[in-house]
Amino acid sequence: MRFEVEQKDHEIERQNLSSRRRENRNFLMLIIGLLGIMAGLTILYFRNRIRTARRLRAQEEIIHQRDKEKLLHEKELVQLTASLETQELERTRIVKRDLQDGIGSLMSGISAQVENLLSKDPTISITLRSNQMVKETATELGAGPPMS
Repeated sequence: MRFEVEQKDHEIERQNLSSRRRENRNFLMLIIGLLGIMAGLTILYFRNRIRTARRLRAQEEIIHQRDKEKLLHEKELVQLTASLETQELERTRIVKRDLQDGIGSLMSGISAQVENLLSKDPTISITLRSNQMVKETATELGAGPPMS
């Protein structure tokens, strides 16, 4: 009987040992599973961070490109404005010169008419003074002295 008891004790101990091995194996599988899950989550986390960083870089490049384009447009606008102002100044200068030339020509014509009147009647004193004023005005406008 003692042998049977020892055999049963031995059998119980073998079963306990087998049960502990299964528990250890299950515990080890649980730890490996948890480590796998943690590794997967870590990979997903860093992959997401890399994607986010790429998106931010792309957005920053777009913003930088837009700023660059904006500066170029502003520069073009300044150049166009300067060009338009220069053209307007040139037009104004040409109009003034043309106006002076036109008035000078008219004044020369008037002076010639006065000279003609003087040649017909040299005693008209008011005509002499008018002729002198017309000549001075024509000279000031840049038409030069009128022809006599």
